[in-house]
Amino acid sequence: MTYIFRFAVTYDDGMAPNSQDGTLSLLSCKPDVRLQARVGDWAIGYRSKRLGGLCFAGKVAQKLTIGDYQTEFPDRRDAVYRRVAVSSNGEEQFERLRPDYHAKDDLWRKDIRGRYVLVFNPYWYWGCGGHNPPEFVVDMAHPYIGHARRASVAQVQALEEWLATEPGGHLGEPCEPDVVKRRLCGGC
Repeated sequence: MTYIFRFAVTYDDGMAPNSQDGTLSLLSCKPDVRLQARVGDWAIGYRSKRLGGLCFAGKVAQKLTIGDYQTEFPDRRDAVYRRVAVSSNGEEQFERLRPDYHAKDDLWRKDIRGRYVLVFNPYWYWGCGGHNPPEFVVDMAHPYIGHARRASVAQVQALEEWLATEPGGHLGEPCEPDVVKRRLCGGC
């Protein structure tokens, strides 16, 4: 079964998700989504109720460990953790490359708990300008902190058909690019 993961993008600063150089990725925040999603699943990031609309939509094309992602994409803005060791039980240990990003221990540990990075293709990143979707996509919005993932076959098909009619890729800019407000982030 294909799932549609749905959640709010609390801070659109170009880090979670990161649309850069023709690739959309999700490395930080949403650790449960990153653990549970599989290649072929979909993700929809809704903007806050205050801003409305969608921030992004994408189909999971790759699911990489955080360490493998940083090795494969070292120059990306969101490659903020470098693998320095792997324990005997397979757990990766990391060095923080941007101590200013998720500076509080509980926040970066939450990132690491997600273990994986999702890379989306195809994807639609509308960013701060947002995008007003059809009513059935609005109706799927997750109204609480966290995320939802269940979707019917009909919802997945309708989402794919609608997105096929939309231009894809990087279509807008983040609301607050490169702003280091994640130090106090609690909405991941």
